[in-house]
Amino acid sequence: VQGPDAWLQDQEAFLKHAERNGLGERQTRHTLQSVPPERRVRRGGVVVARTEVRLSALALQQDGRILVGGSFTTFNGDDRAGIVRLHTNGLTDLSFTVGAGANATVYAVALQDDGKIVIGGEFTAVQGQPRFRIARLLRNGALDSTFNTVMDAAVRTLLVQADGGIVAGGSFTTVNSVSRNRLARFNPDGTLDAGFLASPLSGADNVVL
Repeated sequence: VQGPDAWLQDQEAFLKHAERNGLGERQTRHTLQSVPPERRVRRGGVVVARTEVRLSALALQQDGRILVGGSFTTFNGDDRAGIVRLHTNGLTDLSFTVGAGANATVYAVALQDDGKIVIGGEFTAVQGQPRFRIARLLRNGALDSTFNTVMDAAVRTLLVQADGGIVAGGSFTTVNSVSRNRLARFNPDGTLDAGFLASPLSGADNVVL
């Protein structure tokens, strides 16, 4: 269990992440109020939570609904492991059905233009199916069976480019057994972009966050 000081440092990072992803104070407060009242504290006029559960990633959909990734197994009392979608009032979107969810922390969430959702993290299974540190979900939360890539270590950050390409950063050194030191790019269909950081380029020498 983290001490309160460590948690508040994490919380400050989370609030900054929320601001970067277009969530205002009201939306962020609704997200954090999913934690029971006895675990809430107030800091800087914003309700935050004293808890060992980490919220690691946010993405804002065009309709205002909020995707949240982290290390939780429940959210608002609903079974939601690692990934959840919230309505604009903070209530769990029950139409976003993720089944068993991710079996370890989701560090990154990114939205594609077609509404599909790419997630990255420490996990090795999503919804009971093998998915090694990166996976893609359909708009309704179901696992996209066409996207199946194997990373040998954690994905910590994701970016969807204007052309639909997906850039992943983290601590991995291989993608589908191909050398990619901590940074890789995928085509919109999920296949590895062989021309990105191809030999003799060596990638990053430390984790990409």
